[in-house]
Amino acid sequence: MWQLAAKLTSRLPAELAHNLTIQALRLGLAPVANQLLLPTNIAGMAFDNPVGLAAGFDKNAEAYMGAFRLGFGCVEVGTITPLPQMGNPRPRVFRLTADDAVINRYGFNSKGMRVAAAHLSSRSTRHGILGVNIGANKLSQDKAADYHKSAAHLSRFADYLTVNLSSPNTPGLRDLQHEEGLRACLQAAFDGRDDACGPKAGRPPIFVKLAPDLDAAELFRSMDIALDCGISGFILTNTTTSRPENLSSALKDEAGGAFWPASHLFGTAENSRSS
Repeated sequence: MWQLAAKLTSRLPAELAHNLTIQALRLGLAPVANQLLLPTNIAGMAFDNPVGLAAGFDKNAEAYMGAFRLGFGCVEVGTITPLPQMGNPRPRVFRLTADDAVINRYGFNSKGMRVAAAHLSSRSTRHGILGVNIGANKLSQDKAADYHKSAAHLSRFADYLTVNLSSPNTPGLRDLQHEEGLRACLQAAFDGRDDACGPKAGRPPIFVKLAPDLDAAELFRSMDIALDCGISGFILTNTTTSRPENLSSALKDEAGGAFWPASHLFGTAENSRSS
């Protein structure tokens, strides 16, 4: 049944298939995975297994309970912005079928932190680790203030928070991965979390999500600054704006962030042996 459903949705436009999958999970229409137990501890959190669902799928925290049924050790919802915003014009998701790849330029389409909070407040159990990924509105003149607002509004629902500074689809956002922008946004998130959660006990740890397109020096500098700010870990990485030369799809030059198998970056095992 589920293989047939996957085959049918693969014939639909990509964003429509995404939205239908969200609604199916929201309604509990999903297979229940065999329990995979491979306990992992990160930042004081106990994961049943180390396989998690990244942010970008359940953008408005609508379907996280259905996602947990699939067997993920953690589910990260978002990216959630303070105010609702439409994101970029459609089409904005592209399947590169021949390359087993996807390009998206959603642009933080979000119903906003208040809608997400309403969905998160109905969480009936503490099964699984729930992450909340927060971002800034595209037209915001004070991006750091946006991270404070979202952290203050959503921290009490989160097992951990992720500060997303690395989406390639919000103009200027990646500039905040460096120096004072990074310090300001992380400090704002810490302040917002502390305003919401009060005493130290029970406060969710904060991670930062960085881009794969930083060079080594930029990456190490950003990591040093983030550690100085007190973050608990890194999420590496967001989607990339680079394009391997061996992509063959006609859609390979669409703007946006891309994801593809490692074989496109490093070659197949056969190619690796012969190089």
